[in-house]
Amino acid sequence: MNIKKLNRKGFSHVEMAIVVLVVAALGFVGYRVLKNTSHAGSNCSGQTLSLNSSGQCVIDMQNLIYAFNVTKADVAVTGTFTANTKIAVLAFQQNVFASNKSQWNGIAGPNTWTKLCTLVPALQNWTAYQAQLDACGKTNIKATGPSASGPLRLNRPASLNIASDGMLWVVNNGHNVLNTTASVEMINVATGKLVNIMGDTSDQKRGGGIDFIDWWTFSSTFDNEGNLYVSGMNADGYNVKKISKYFDHLDTFQWNPKSDQDLSYPYSLARGKNGIIFAATGINSDNLSTTLAYNSSKDGSFSLFTDGTYGKSNINDIGKYTYTPHSMVIQNDNLAWIANPGNNNLISVDLHMGNQNSYGNSSQSKGLGLFNPTVLNIDSKNRLWVLNNGTSLTSSLSVLDTSGKVPLLVKTISLSTSLNKGQTSIDFHRSSMISYGNYIWISDTANNCMYQVNINTYSVKAFGNGSGNYAFNGNTEMAVDAKGNLFVSNTDSNTITELNANTGALVQVLN
Repeated sequence: MNIKKLNRKGFSHVEMAIVVLVVAALGFVGYRVLKNTSHAGSNCSGQTLSLNSSGQCVIDMQNLIYAFNVTKADVAVTGTFTANTKIAVLAFQQNVFASNKSQWNGIAGPNTWTKLCTLVPALQNWTAYQAQLDACGKTNIKATGPSASGPLRLNRPASLNIASDGMLWVVNNGHNVLNTTASVEMINVATGKLVNIMGDTSDQKRGGGIDFIDWWTFSSTFDNEGNLYVSGMNADGYNVKKISKYFDHLDTFQWNPKSDQDLSYPYSLARGKNGIIFAATGINSDNLSTTLAYNSSKDGSFSLFTDGTYGKSNINDIGKYTYTPHSMVIQNDNLAWIANPGNNNLISVDLHMGNQNSYGNSSQSKGLGLFNPTVLNIDSKNRLWVLNNGTSLTSSLSVLDTSGKVPLLVKTISLSTSLNKGQTSIDFHRSSMISYGNYIWISDTANNCMYQVNINTYSVKAFGNGSGNYAFNGNTEMAVDAKGNLFVSNTDSNTITELNANTGALVQVLN
């Protein structure tokens, strides 16, 4: 093992002053996980690591230091002991040797390794498990995950979709600050094995490692043929990516499709009749309106939606002052509903005729209970459910009957009364909603929990937030398969929680 040892020890007075300033200024900017190459025990506890040291033990140490998360400094896992690594090690030492300042030197020696090998970090994920096992020959970390021979490469998992064959497709955001590549992967949930991946650093043969860098996911959905469409942004701007059902080809469709409009922020994708994918985009060049686009050709490229003929008069100002089309669903294959929290209303667009209407801030639709509508879904009774983000303690659901000329309020459900003990607020800006059978499921990222709402009785149950072992952490998107298995992406802990959509019982945690 290539370990460089330096004679220099500790910090000078100047360095200590710099440490204080850097720790205060840096803030946590994330990390980059490098794969461990062995898990047979590297005996890192016998090594002394300091500035410019490199090798597998440095990788293991950096992954463990990040897992303990006692510092707000950058803990980038590079395999080289950098100045920032030294700051992170010092912070760890100050935490675990609080009464023994002689150990505060920013060097990972035997005593520091003893703590790294025996203590259990706050973040118990598969990466930390592997790092402690590799460095110390044993581990006290209890991480649920696949066997060491085939770990999943989850990297800030965001959007989830279930394919027709039951495979789980995961869109990983990666880390846009440290330039870790995003990816799309296919997981066999029955075996917990990674089947295929496109876009991470190990996959340069299809160009994915370049094309996905700096990716941030907005939305994703399958077309009728099984190809996955993903909307978001990267260094090239806002775009939609199409991943072939065979996982062998990736297409990128830039915005400004057949138009001089500045089409930005493709927030929401939804599948309409015949598998046509519609995209609700955000602020355009007049900074006031939303645009609807659709994939107009066999290659999947996008054009402005116009009317039922898909090609005559532009409708490029759907819902004036519609700043943020946060969510879109398509009802009965022909009616698009768009949530617009920026103007506290809902927009409906007839996909056959091109007619559009606004509800929520007009006299004809008062009483719908809309309060910062953020997420939409259609239940098994074909009713429209609206998640109102409201304020910190006024989050609610509006259940709407849309069978008539105008939507009618059926029920308002307060989610504030469903807070678990110790919860003080609800934040649904990164959340999602999904329907299965007699239930609507809602993710609550602020409190790391899930809500299950019975669509018949309107009763609400909360799962997680300290109860059970659901491992919710930054839980954002969901997918449910035909068997009633509900999958939840935990973006902040690189895991996916699987539970029973009917009972809420935990099935497994993948990472």
